[in-house]
Amino acid sequence: CGQWTVVEPNAFMRSSIEQLAAQAPCVELSLHNGLWQDLPSLPLTPTTTVLCANIPVADGQALAFVQQVRPLATRTLVWNLPAQDGPRTYCLSGFLPPQLHRSDMTPGYQLTLAELPDRWQPDQIHFTDWAFSTLFASPDAALMHFMEKLGALDGAAQGLLERHLQDNLQKVPGGWLASAPKRAASLIWHA
Repeated sequence: CGQWTVVEPNAFMRSSIEQLAAQAPCVELSLHNGLWQDLPSLPLTPTTTVLCANIPVADGQALAFVQQVRPLATRTLVWNLPAQDGPRTYCLSGFLPPQLHRSDMTPGYQLTLAELPDRWQPDQIHFTDWAFSTLFASPDAALMHFMEKLGALDGAAQGLLERHLQDNLQKVPGGWLASAPKRAASLIWHA
C-alpha cells in the first residue's frame, strides 16, 4: 500500500505494473514512460526510498546515473545489479555453457563499483541468490528459443546446444524446465 512513483520504459512492464496496482486499491500509482536519462524532464519529487531495478547503464555512465538518481532519495537509494559469476545478457543465458553464450562473466556490480569514485561508493551491499526458470512445452521449443537468442550456429555449436538441452532440461509436470542461477547485488546509499 501507499504512494508509488514508477519510471518504466518497457510497455509490457508498464502494463503489468498498472494491472497489479489496480488489484490493490490502497496503492496510489504515478506511472511514467521513460529512461533514467529522462528523469530531469519528468515531474518527480524526492521521496524517502528510491529503488532502481535492472537498470542497464552503459560503460562509463554509472557515476552519471548515481548523480542523477541519488537526489531523488531523501533517505535510501537501492540499485539492484547482476552479481552472478556468469553472463548478464538475457535471463536464461546462464543456463548455457560459456562456449554457447560467449558472454563476459564479470559480475555486473563489480563493473559498476569500478566506475564509481570513492565518495560515490555505496554505504553497503546486500546479496540475494535466486534462479530464473522457464517452462518449455517440449525440448524442441527450448531448442528454438535458444537458437533464436544465439543467432546462427555452426554445426558443432548446434550439436553442443542439442546435447546440453538433452542433458540439462528437467522434465516436470507441464513441460521441460530450464533454470539459470542468478545473484543480485543491492547497492545501498543512505542519506
